Amino acid sequence: MEFQVSVPGPFTYLVHEHARSIVAIQELQEEVTSLLEFRENVLAALPHLHSPRPPAPLLPHHHPQHHHH
Repeated sequence: MEFQVSVPGPFTYLVHEHARSIVAIQELQEEVTSLLEFRENVLAALPHLHSPRPPAPLLPHHHPQHHHH
C-alpha cells in the first residue's frame, strides 16, 4: 500500500476546487459591483424611480416663518 500515490490526488483536487471557488467568488463580486453601478446610473438617470413621493415636510422652505422670529 503506497499512500504517497493516493494522497496527492485528493489533495491536488481540493486545491484545484478551492482555487476555482475563489475565482468564482471574485467573478460574482465583480458582477455585483457592476450591477450596483448600473443601478446607480439608472437611478441617476430616472430620479422619479428612486423617490416616487418626495417628503414635503423635510424641504427647507416648508416653514419660512421660522426665519423671521
